[in-house]
Amino acid sequence: MKKSIHIKITTMMFLLVVAAQALLDIRLPPPTNSPWKSGETTVTLSDDGVLTVSGKGAMEDYGFYYAFPGAPWLGLNRSIKSIVIEEGVTHIGDGAFMYCWSATSATIPNSVVSIGRGAFWGVGFTSVTIPNSVTSIGKLAFFRTGLTSITIPNSVTSIEERAFAECDHLASATIPGGVMEIAKKNPDSETLIEKDDWRDIKKNTTKIRRGDQRDVASGLGGFVFQNCTKLTSVAIGDGAKAIGAGMFAGCSSLTFITIPNSVTSIGEYAFTGTGLTSITIPPNVMSIESEAFHQSSNLTSIILRNPKITEFDRSAFDFWNGLNIYYPISEFLAPNFDIIFTLFDNRIIKAYNMKTGPWLAVSVLTVLVLFAAILFIIIKSRKSSGRKRTFFRLMIVMLSIFLSLTIYLSVVYATTFSIKIETNLENGGTVSPSRTIKYNVVTEAIVTAKANDGYVFTGWSGASTSTDAKIAVVVDGSRNQTLTANFKPINENEK
Repeated sequence: MKKSIHIKITTMMFLLVVAAQALLDIRLPPPTNSPWKSGETTVTLSDDGVLTVSGKGAMEDYGFYYAFPGAPWLGLNRSIKSIVIEEGVTHIGDGAFMYCWSATSATIPNSVVSIGRGAFWGVGFTSVTIPNSVTSIGKLAFFRTGLTSITIPNSVTSIEERAFAECDHLASATIPGGVMEIAKKNPDSETLIEKDDWRDIKKNTTKIRRGDQRDVASGLGGFVFQNCTKLTSVAIGDGAKAIGAGMFAGCSSLTFITIPNSVTSIGEYAFTGTGLTSITIPPNVMSIESEAFHQSSNLTSIILRNPKITEFDRSAFDFWNGLNIYYPISEFLAPNFDIIFTLFDNRIIKAYNMKTGPWLAVSVLTVLVLFAAILFIIIKSRKSSGRKRTFFRLMIVMLSIFLSLTIYLSVVYATTFSIKIETNLENGGTVSPSRTIKYNVVTEAIVTAKANDGYVFTGWSGASTSTDAKIAVVVDGSRNQTLTANFKPINENEK
């Protein structure tokens, strides 16, 4: 009942916001005095809809997040077709181009150092280049834009909350590892996040304010890509220390991601509601916070790479039937295994060998040494009698047991398994890679299907039943597998 009431209230608030946007032009009469002075810059609007910002220095900061007054040209937002910021401008003001839905392009020069809060909120462009001069991107800076992809340059060191949230067309994002101050708190500002205004995450609303002692996003985070429902490809650079709070929350099309080895923590709600089918936790991760993978109902495999996890919230994962947890066989006798076992709610954890090559080499060497030792003792026992012979025979039995165990482990844990990748129709489409591939135990195989002209991809069968064209399949080391890409003619009556 409470959840139903919450959904109704959220829907009503959303409708009110939409209504406010629709009435925006009425509330703010179209200005007539172009050009406008904006801080140290001048803004002009041409007859053909080009909004130009020129000058040396920073633009003025305006109201955003439904705060008024806005920029003086805001009333002409539907007339603005493109945005040109000239060289010399150093700061794009808060709310500067908010609601410029009709703007299909924007040019940001190399002189810009910071992009203000809500600067491009709702702008209609599908692409924009952020230059290497930019070091900070403000809260909601590209919120609900038409972006289809974004590359954040290495110069950026600070990204505030929801900077790229709810971009419905965003399919790929590249994030540098040097972004180390995303969603840091500033004691002199207002409420930043109302964590359940996007989903009924908790029964009561929890607010995170600037100035909180708790660092919710010490690396990448702060709901930056929240609800980007078409996001399928994410590249995070080496050096990132954390996946912060709600980073990819609600990204339902995100089916796989590689977390860099430099990451030490995964924040609360980081991957809540994603389409992930498997996740590899890198070796330096020490903490996984509450509901980090909550409501990711497609998640079937968790691969732990020599984990050092010491802080783990039991709500981080929803343990559906069939969820497999893989742990390195080399770490089963490590002191922290009992901790890991307890953290994962005493679930059945499957052993795997991280490095087939070294394991196989050690196994072969051990077998040879044991075999040589057994031969040596057999020769000695033939020349002995009495208790000495009995002792040698006992040694032969014990060494034979060790030899058998070593051979067994070598076969079980040093074996490679294969995935045969094929299509159901010869001319229906292609798969990449398009062959039988051998992998070491517990490896993610990335496979892509592409339909030919006149055909449509309908989904996978065999090792995966996903309908996504690009998937990650986990080889669990228990058997060889077959993965089939299924295609059908667009008009089956013609084929």
